[in-house]
Amino acid sequence: MEKIQKMNQQLILSSGIFSDIEAWESSNGQDGLANKLARDKGRDVWEIEMTGGPISENESSLDYTYQNLVEDYWPALLGAVQYYTGKITMDYVGHSNGCRAALSSLKNYQTTGKSNVGIVQNLQTGNNVNVSLQGNSGAHVVNTFVGVACPGELNEDTFLSSLIRATSTTSGQTVGQIVMGDINENHLEMRDYIDAIIINLFTRSQHYSALLTMNNIFTPESSKISKNLMSFYNNLSYYNNSDFDLSGLNVSKARLYYGDIPFADNHDGVVPVEDMNVILDQKNGQNWTAWSEEEGVLWNHVSIKNRNQLRILILEELK
Repeated sequence: MEKIQKMNQQLILSSGIFSDIEAWESSNGQDGLANKLARDKGRDVWEIEMTGGPISENESSLDYTYQNLVEDYWPALLGAVQYYTGKITMDYVGHSNGCRAALSSLKNYQTTGKSNVGIVQNLQTGNNVNVSLQGNSGAHVVNTFVGVACPGELNEDTFLSSLIRATSTTSGQTVGQIVMGDINENHLEMRDYIDAIIINLFTRSQHYSALLTMNNIFTPESSKISKNLMSFYNNLSYYNNSDFDLSGLNVSKARLYYGDIPFADNHDGVVPVEDMNVILDQKNGQNWTAWSEEEGVLWNHVSIKNRNQLRILILEELK
């Protein structure tokens, strides 16, 4: 957890999988959303890291699951920010898994909170203090929620799902099954995953376009995540009958932003634009809206968070 600048109006920024805590800080050599909000808009910006940290992502660390993020990690990080700021309610921006895991957790704890979620250090006494995630009907955890390239069901075809749903000509297994079986490490980079897919499909010319795009989207510099979390998203992309149930989620204002890359069919390479509607259809009368870039602009799953137009849109919503 990292604080950018101590000012009024708390805001949490969370990166996606295979990103580290600084993912929102720079954009094509310019200040990213975190710096713009703190320095130019006077927001009290806090960055959280559920996955991807150099300390948490090593072979001796827990091979955590998606449910660990929802039930333990996200509540602990938000509870710590509440403790240090003295505020219960804040705004939140999450990219990819930083959005989905937050929505899943908020469904459970937005109006109830959760007791004893973590231990923090009192900066005045140096003593360790147990903290809880505070939330009740009068003071919710999150006021304005912003989700960027947020996975929902991942049922529709994307470049990634088309690759892992392909069947091996030698074993008859799907590529997604083969890849996860071949990875032995408890913590892996996206390159490990993509390279394993390429090895299984490089002779199949019908997959060249998807392979090339995925190879370009995910660079060697990506951080690691647990194998269990990668398996969760691999399976979510593999099956086309998943469900993302947010019934009962109480967030007064939500804004969703999705990309669509050239020569794709309504997806950013990883997440289909249809997932925007999957989430939006569950708003139950609340002030939730969504926006998608039209095909023709390269807003892929990774680069979308660095686009200046997106930054402008989010800054407008978080005034």
